[in-house]
Amino acid sequence: MDVHWAAGPVVGQARLYVSPEYTWPLEVNVVEVKLDLSTNNLIILHRENGPKQSFPPDDRDLIVSAIPRPAMEGTITVHHVTGPNVNGVSRGEDHIKIGFIQTGRGTKISGTYDAAPNTSAETLTSDLQDGTFHIDIIDESDLPWYNSKSINLTSFVSVGKGGLTAPQLFEMNDTPSGKGTLKRISKEFHISSIKLVYDFNVYLAVQTTDTENDANLVYTQRASSQWGFDGSGSFTPSLTWTLTGKGLYGKDKTNPAQTAFSEVTSGTHIIEATQKKSFNVLLNSQTWK
Repeated sequence: MDVHWAAGPVVGQARLYVSPEYTWPLEVNVVEVKLDLSTNNLIILHRENGPKQSFPPDDRDLIVSAIPRPAMEGTITVHHVTGPNVNGVSRGEDHIKIGFIQTGRGTKISGTYDAAPNTSAETLTSDLQDGTFHIDIIDESDLPWYNSKSINLTSFVSVGKGGLTAPQLFEMNDTPSGKGTLKRISKEFHISSIKLVYDFNVYLAVQTTDTENDANLVYTQRASSQWGFDGSGSFTPSLTWTLTGKGLYGKDKTNPAQTAFSEVTSGTHIIEATQKKSFNVLLNSQTWK
């Protein structure tokens, strides 16, 4: 059951209807997570730094979205987090977690190979080119948070008693890379071109740790944005890569180097947040045909 309050902090009153003879009154501590979109509300894409071809001789089919890193930097400010005050006591703030959640999709992942002796040219496509968004985290993070263990920047916060009373800057960065190829490169049979396009949705998300009615399984969008990486390109016989794709891009068509977050007030859930395997894990085990 979803119940949406348009404002907070407040003790929300709800009534669960079972039958005309039985209804169940509920009280819900509605915690206000207030954003400040007037400052530090930005995704910056470092198009000047990539995409670039990886340099190690045995990994030259790896295309990195930016060298030096990062390719993308995202920032947004939470102005305050406040729960309802009941008899001088604030409720609910210590159940709240806030952080970035990102989903990624392999929009295009394929490689075309030149003909070898007695064979024809062929294109192999990854099974991750399936139109599905997958939860995307850095390797050491706890699902589904993009970076739950950040040290040098704040990407995730477990709010304690008393809430957040001062503005908190949330930051994240990412540098995707990938191969539009199977590892099947030799002097006789080498890659001639790849299509390598990842699209990302990034959210500032809110979760409660309250397990009543499985509320802790719901991750709610508070802000959202989109960006992507197109490392499509061609290879010479000596495996020198040239970009033919559009590189890094955001949702703002007039300024591809940056884009803003949009506030979400509809209570929309992040449906991918309950996935058990991350985008990176799936990329590492992708198959080709």
